[in-house]
Amino acid sequence: PPTLPTSPIVATSTPESITQRIKYYADLYNVSEITMNIVVKCESNFNPLAVGDNGNSHGLVQINAPSHPNITHAQMRDVDFSLDFLAKHLKMGHKSMWSCLRNN
Repeated sequence: PPTLPTSPIVATSTPESITQRIKYYADLYNVSEITMNIVVKCESNFNPLAVGDNGNSHGLVQINAPSHPNITHAQMRDVDFSLDFLAKHLKMGHKSMWSCLRNN
């Protein structure tokens, strides 16, 4: 697999650096890079510190805390953890976890 670029501090992550890492995880799991970009844009606008669903969902891909009590808020805000989580779940066919993919 391709090598993963060094992970910058979350607060300084740019859409460009996140896009590079989306490519890495899409290639790693053999899932659509386009779909991953759509989810990240739709869910957080490339903001790893995004909070939604009345404070229940966090990070780039808006992992829902009540649905995933085993995942910490720090993990939810971690760019690599989030992208790995997204790619893994897309690979398993769980795209309905993300509201912006439910009708596609």
